[in-house]
Amino acid sequence: MNDNIKTTSASKYEHSDLINKIQKLAKSYLPEWNFTTENPDGGSVLSLLYGSMLNDSNHKFSKVLDKHKIEYLNMFDSLKDEPIESAKSYVRFNPVVSVTEPVFIPKGTRLLANSQSGSSKIEFETTHSITATNATIQSVITTDKSRDKIVKLFDANHGLAIEDAEIIPFSFEGDNLSSHILTLCFEDVFDDEFDLDFTLQFKAADDKQQDQVNQMLISDKIQFMMMKKDEKIPFDEVTLEQGSLRFKLEDCGILKHNNNGIIGYHIAVIAKHLVDVEIESVSLTSSRTQVAPNLIICENVEQNHLRLAPFGRPLSIFSECAIECDQVFSKKGANVEMRFDLDFEAIEHLLPEFQEDKEYKFIMKKTATAAQPKMLEIKADNVVIEYLSTRGYKSLFKEEHMQLLFNGSKHGKVKINFICPNDILTLEEASDLPRLRMRLI
Repeated sequence: MNDNIKTTSASKYEHSDLINKIQKLAKSYLPEWNFTTENPDGGSVLSLLYGSMLNDSNHKFSKVLDKHKIEYLNMFDSLKDEPIESAKSYVRFNPVVSVTEPVFIPKGTRLLANSQSGSSKIEFETTHSITATNATIQSVITTDKSRDKIVKLFDANHGLAIEDAEIIPFSFEGDNLSSHILTLCFEDVFDDEFDLDFTLQFKAADDKQQDQVNQMLISDKIQFMMMKKDEKIPFDEVTLEQGSLRFKLEDCGILKHNNNGIIGYHIAVIAKHLVDVEIESVSLTSSRTQVAPNLIICENVEQNHLRLAPFGRPLSIFSECAIECDQVFSKKGANVEMRFDLDFEAIEHLLPEFQEDKEYKFIMKKTATAAQPKMLEIKADNVVIEYLSTRGYKSLFKEEHMQLLFNGSKHGKVKINFICPNDILTLEEASDLPRLRMRLI
């Protein structure tokens, strides 16, 4: 209530000042006209009405925030040629040599510029956030709405002017070429492989269109390329097998590289024409069988993978068998299956021979039995399988019963299934250490 009283009083005060100004102006320009607020004539009524409207406008304008006053003035389009707006320009930031790049520059960073007279400074603020790097601008391209053209403002190589660097999109002259590229990146799946043989399954968003999507992927509209640094290598063969695309590329060399900051193996899917297709997911399968280990070490002795004694000859508790296979252990998340034939050898140990006492005694005794070989019934029972992780060797299986793989068997085929862990070390990180080992507990 008090605020309303104060506002009304201020309004009356401002209005009275305005009436006094009108009276002074009336005496100066029209001395014969008697302007009065008491018993006003027609001219006085119009003046009072004008003063009241002007006073009301001033009162409302005084409540407008400063940042909205320019927009308020822009409403008077008929009184000005161009809209009123703040001064603006382009600014380039150069990081200091010793500063670690990139340098983040937040929105609203204040800058000072000299005025034309040089007597004062003009304050500017950045309109958006950027990250500054020590890079060189090659070109600046913008749009000119008035001419409906794309204009190159700056070109570091040619220094073209605006008139000479116009870019007209979709011109009738020449050919309009375009291609759409989908890049698939895989981190470690192709490590230590020079001949690629894998399948990709593209799952359509609509199951009813799965066959249509597969046929479109092997058509002339789509091209698959393996990226290798600055070049793209076409696959030797791309075929459709059981709803998946099988890819073959022989003697491709090292393909892992850095593509826009992402290190891995990059497959480019290039659409030469517009295709109406929606893909929900992509999965890769690399099926390899009969892959022999690169290295098997038992009791610090390198073994042949065709026949070996993993826990020593004879069996020794806490013996260790280390295995390294570059192609298999580098594929994190892969379903790995190890198979081997189990057999035990019977090792004969002669018991110590007992010698008769050379002293002759006239005592009758039984004839001494000759020493006979004794068969040692020893078999592997509890075996722990471990892999080399970022924190050292860890058990491959959490289930306790998985340690009884041999289960006291004398012979037979043994199969071990596991998922290659995500925290297993890479070949470079492991150095010379094998990444899988079995220990007889």
